[in-house]
Amino acid sequence: MNPVHPSAPDGGRSGASVDQPVPSVDRFRQAILVNAGPALRELQRSAMPGADRLILLAEALLRLGRDDAAVAAGIRAAAVAEQQQPVPVDRLLSASTVRADLAIWVGDPGAAQTCRGVERLAASIGDQPRRFLAIALRAVALYQHSSCRAGTDRPAYHLLPATPRG
Repeated sequence: MNPVHPSAPDGGRSGASVDQPVPSVDRFRQAILVNAGPALRELQRSAMPGADRLILLAEALLRLGRDDAAVAAGIRAAAVAEQQQPVPVDRLLSASTVRADLAIWVGDPGAAQTCRGVERLAASIGDQPRRFLAIALRAVALYQHSSCRAGTDRPAYHLLPATPRG
């Protein structure tokens, strides 16, 4: 038997199996928050549908500090959701929200525009909570991008390399 950490989505009782139900997205999300490492390993063995798995994979990778892999998983999640017919709008919205969050995290200059797209998608399906989340994420993206950029334009910024570091 392959030992699994108790914080894994199935409580450490077993690995993924065809005979066993797939833990829910919420259960995986909670496991990622508790301990991302074991949750990631369990998620990689999971039979969960592609877009859901990739969304959660992006979240776990981000928590583990693997930014590049997290961004790639977020982009793939949106692509997988878009390719399904009919397009599962809820999964597409989840993937797009995670991708927007990742874009902010890594400092992507297009993060605010990505958030605007999430806002439009949420509004189009009447999902007000995620629309408000997208608006808040966009505000963070705009603040982060403009305040960091404004900071580098200040004369004091150019003096920093000459100051001793504590």
